[in-house]
This record gives sequence, structure tokens and C-alpha cells, in this order.
Amino acid sequence: MDFNFLVAQRIREARLQKGYTIDYMASIIGCSSGTYSKLENGIIGVKVDTLLLIALALDENITHLIPTDFLPNDFIQKEVILNDLIKFIEKHQRKNP
Repeated sequence: MDFNFLVAQRIREARLQKGYTIDYMASIIGCSSGTYSKLENGIIGVKVDTLLLIALALDENITHLIPTDFLPNDFIQKEVILNDLIKFIEKHQRKNP
């Protein structure tokens, strides 16, 4: 299985546990229901900023949506991913104080 499919599977499971519809989640993250459905089916990949929005909407820790087997082993790669995530969070916080 690839990374996108495993993330999509975790997102779908979390959404179903909350009882949320695809339409509801799509409206929360600002995409069409069709696009959200493709995301949940692993047809399209999820960007870090979108994954964060999904985690927030589901009241889920973002780390629960990421399969750890696929995280890079190289420290520098991990640092880049974390820095991108921190930048997104800071940008989002500035927009919504």
C-alpha cells in the first residue's frame, strides 16, 4: 500500500467515527465533495496544510493520520517536514488570531 492510500484510510476511519459526511468535511476544508471523496479514496494526495485542516475538523492529532512507517528516516528530511508544518500553523494563526 502507498502512503496516500494509508493516510486516506485513516482520514475516512476518523470521519466515520465522528459521524461526519463527506459533504460536511468538504465544506470545512474548502473543496468540493468530489475532491474530498478522491482524497479519502487515495486517488489524490493530501497536502500538509489540508491534512492539518482535516485533523482540526476531526479534532484529531495530525500524527494519528500519518502512517509512521512512511516517515523519512533521514533527520534532515524530518526537519524539513516539521518546518513546513510549523510555518503553516504560524500562518494560519496569524489569519485567525
